[in-house]
Amino acid sequence: MIEPSKLDDLILNGDDVKNLMVDFRLTINSTKSFDFDNPSSLDDDGYKTITGLNNFHDVLDHLTTMRNSNVRSVRVALAVFLAKMRLGLSNRVLACLFHLKSKRTVSRIFHQVREALMKSFVPLNLGFEHITRDAVLNSHQTVIATELLRNEPDRIVLIADGTYLYCQKSSNNEFQRRTYSNHKHRHLIKPMVITASVTKTKPSKPNPMPKPKTISKSKPMSKPKPKLQNQ
Repeated sequence: MIEPSKLDDLILNGDDVKNLMVDFRLTINSTKSFDFDNPSSLDDDGYKTITGLNNFHDVLDHLTTMRNSNVRSVRVALAVFLAKMRLGLSNRVLACLFHLKSKRTVSRIFHQVREALMKSFVPLNLGFEHITRDAVLNSHQTVIATELLRNEPDRIVLIADGTYLYCQKSSNNEFQRRTYSNHKHRHLIKPMVITASVTKTKPSKPNPMPKPKTISKSKPMSKPKPKLQNQ
C-alpha cells in the first residue's frame, strides 16, 4: 500500500501574504488575451478579425519611421490603430484589451501610427500619384467594368464609397460640432474611398461546356440455355 506523502506546514506572516498577492496580480496583468508581440500567437483568421487585414506584416514593414518604446512595440501600435478602424471600439476598451495604461496612451498611439503611415505607406499605395493611368487601364480594371460602364475607349471606371466611423465626443468644441451627425445622433467621421474596379486575381477562363455523353446501344444479353440432364 502506497502511503501519501506528508506536506510540510507553511506558515506565512503578513508580509509574505502581501508579496504573494502582488506576485499574483503581476502575473495576471502580464497575461494577455492576444499578444501581437508574438507573431505566431494568432492565425490568419485572428489577424483578419481584429485588424481587418490578412497581410498585417506587409503593412508593418512600411512603418520604418516608428521605433519600439517602453509602453508599446511597433506591432502593438499598428494593431491598436487597425483595431480602432476595424471595430470602432472606444479608447478605454482598447487600452484594456491591449494592456495599455490609459486611453490617453491609446490616443498618442493613434497619432504616431497615422503620421508614420502618411510618411511611408500612403505615398506608395494611396492617392492619385502612386499609380499611372496606363497601369490602371492595363492591370487594374475589370472586364465587367470595361464592357458595361465604359462608353468611350481609354476611359477609367472609378468607384466611390463612404462609410461611418464612430468616434468619441471630443473636448474640442469645434471638432465636437463638426463630427456630430444630426442623422445618426452620434459623433462620427465619414471617410470617402475612391478606387478603380481593381481585382487581385486574374479573371479565370470560362470552363468549357461538358460534351454530352453518347449512350451506345448495347446488344441485349442472351439468356443462358438450360442444361439437359440425362435421365
